[in-house]
Amino acid sequence: MEHYPGVTDLEKQDRVKQRERWPRNVLIWLVLLLTASFIWSEWDGGFAFIPGQNPAVHESVNDQEMNEQADDEPYVRAVERLGDAVVKIYTTQRQFIESLFGIVPREQQGIGSGVIIDAEGGYVLTNAHVIAGAQEIRVFLKDGRDFMAEVVGASPFHDLAVLRIPAENLQAAEMANVNELRVGQPVIAIGNPLGLDYTVTQGVISALNRTLHIDDGTPPLENLIQTDAAINPGNSGGPLIDMQGRVVGINTAVLRGSPELAVEGLGFAISVDTAQRVAQQIIEGKEPVRLGIVGGTLTPERARAIERNTLIPLPVERGVFITRVIAGTPADRAGLRPADIIAAVNGEAVESIEELARRVEAAGAGAELELLVARQNRMFAVTVHL
Repeated sequence: MEHYPGVTDLEKQDRVKQRERWPRNVLIWLVLLLTASFIWSEWDGGFAFIPGQNPAVHESVNDQEMNEQADDEPYVRAVERLGDAVVKIYTTQRQFIESLFGIVPREQQGIGSGVIIDAEGGYVLTNAHVIAGAQEIRVFLKDGRDFMAEVVGASPFHDLAVLRIPAENLQAAEMANVNELRVGQPVIAIGNPLGLDYTVTQGVISALNRTLHIDDGTPPLENLIQTDAAINPGNSGGPLIDMQGRVVGINTAVLRGSPELAVEGLGFAISVDTAQRVAQQIIEGKEPVRLGIVGGTLTPERARAIERNTLIPLPVERGVFITRVIAGTPADRAGLRPADIIAAVNGEAVESIEELARRVEAAGAGAELELLVARQNRMFAVTVHL
């Protein structure tokens, strides 16, 4: 033991212990200082250390955010690929009403959407109900230009109309192949709901080949695409597009609920094949026609169900069955009735209501079609004048 003059043995032992503890205390302080400096540097870089939390968690959160942004990119690219092909349509209806000062004019404004289908010709496709009764139609382009539009023609039966604008340097939309459409595939609706320019909503194709009954006096809209993409007033006439930016349909209607029945996500678009076919007929000066029936496609399964329910044997198991005939239409004038089955057109078998509609539209106004009809248990021919 070291010698310290004037110091007791107990004090000597205490001083020796203090000298032995000194290196250990210095080491503890060094560790604390290093830890504090590490925490401060991470805080200064934007990282707050939380006891019990693994820093790798932050890396996984950042990776998740990057993946979500990557998932959104296809939607962004699809909208950008469509570009300036979507237009805004303003309509003006002039009416005369009675007032205290006599008959006075009143203007009513309407808004809708459309899509450019022919850049060289300046043709714009929209809904017939968007421009119905309008005395003035103005088309606004995404680049800020606007033009007075001429109505080339309209088909209220299909709720489609074609406008023409005297514009150059237009971009026409690309059309999708209807045979590639699948239930569940993502789609995007673009338009001007409630005047909110070029609004984009997303959803999926909920169903294909839907028939929508508007009211008792109007033939139903057929071959529709059902979607849950949000469609609101002002969206009518705008495009429904796929993830490649191609038009798959023309937005036309949405089912609204009531206080007693809540309805959401029931929007409808006219299928691109119908839209293209009718638009081309209008541009060529032909009058689009419809047979004037409501019905569906007869399959062997449906045929057996009908036979079980009616106890009447059917002479065919494929064709188009009729549930309603619209008054004043070619079908009505030809004497077709509900429960009739159309089995063939001009000697060729017809196996779906969509095929029947295509053949009628291809024949055009003024043509005659010979239909092979099954009524109860007998077959006969009917001539229809379109």
